[in-house]
Amino acid sequence: MITIYKERLMYAILLFLGIFFILLDLVLNWGMGISVLGYTDEIIGLLFGFYCVFLYANNLLEKGDKAIIRLLFLCIILGLTSNIFSGLINKKVPILLDAFWLCKMFTCYIGTKNLMTKKSAETVLELMLPIAKFVLIVGAICGFINIWYNLGMDTGEVRYGLRSFNFIFGNPGRYGIICGCCLVVIIYKCDGILARVIYSILAMWNIFLTTKGTAYIFIMCYLLLLFLWVRNKKINFIQILIIVVLGCILSSYQIKTYILDKDTARSVLLFYGFVTANRYFPLGSGFATYGSDLAAKYYSKLYVQYGFDNVYGLSRTFGGFLNDVYLGGIVGELGYIGLIMFLAILVIIFVQVNNIHLDKSVKAATMSLYVTILVSGIATGIFKSSIGILVFILLGIMTVLGKENEELEEDEDAVNDNNANLASINNGRL
Repeated sequence: MITIYKERLMYAILLFLGIFFILLDLVLNWGMGISVLGYTDEIIGLLFGFYCVFLYANNLLEKGDKAIIRLLFLCIILGLTSNIFSGLINKKVPILLDAFWLCKMFTCYIGTKNLMTKKSAETVLELMLPIAKFVLIVGAICGFINIWYNLGMDTGEVRYGLRSFNFIFGNPGRYGIICGCCLVVIIYKCDGILARVIYSILAMWNIFLTTKGTAYIFIMCYLLLLFLWVRNKKINFIQILIIVVLGCILSSYQIKTYILDKDTARSVLLFYGFVTANRYFPLGSGFATYGSDLAAKYYSKLYVQYGFDNVYGLSRTFGGFLNDVYLGGIVGELGYIGLIMFLAILVIIFVQVNNIHLDKSVKAATMSLYVTILVSGIATGIFKSSIGILVFILLGIMTVLGKENEELEEDEDAVNDNNANLASINNGRL
């Protein structure tokens, strides 16, 4: 038992360090322009990827997680097949890296779920708690001061009469999601109603100062679920419709700018994602060819054919928006078949999060965080970034904490079996 406890504590500390380094990288890279820990999320995703392969090969995953792994495998096969037929890129490394980036958020989610027990998950949140409180409290104070005196904690962009506040994280949209993560941690660890209300207000104040519609989705969804979840703490179809309508209203600026305005870079990238899907129907253009980091790095042949060199933000000299529309990249590279499989993965995770058994406010914040990251994937690249990794790790933790007692007992036995299997394999190698 002592050995198992030490292993769980070690896993909890390692996972916390991974989360800490992700946040530190956001501060250094986005806030200060220092790229020291830029591959942290890739390393975490790769380690969890190997772990997920081990779990799947040894039949240690639950039904939903198995379905996600199978769908990811089919997406990879589809993407590689698309590369063969499209012939747009012959380099193997960018193709394989792009395939990995498709999977890394989901391997982090599944890996966290299966690595953590309830006790180790609570240990991770306990370690995160001081950081979460610091971000919300100090961020709220600095945000208020920044309204009147420029502290250099904004992008310089002005919306609704406010400068887009980002605290020390360099990007307002990312900061808004970080505040959502902090709130999930705090309200789970704080039992007092007054403390929860205070930190909820602080989180919403910080998010409000970002002036980003995608971040506002979190506030809207959180308050709406608190209001609607009187008896049943699950989202139903009517509630989804209400969230969609209100979300469209809150994101009207983003919808107009990124989708309806045909002259903006993101709108062009999203539109040509579907053009690419139609052009290479039904497979798509393949990995590293459209809407991804690697497609931007190697400046895909499609961008030349579509005349992106003449579009601000999509050119060779300044391609800052080339990987900013995740949905466009998915449908472009994997086609409509791949899009359907990708959406199926998101639905499976939605069902799993919707089925967790937690306090109403904790579950509302957790679900709001998931909805926010989904919406951000339409017109930003946040979904596949280190922020996406952070969110999916936290979602994995909350699904562990939200399982019923019977499920927890079964999962603790499964984790012990996993540890025993790992130990036996290592001993066999030795």
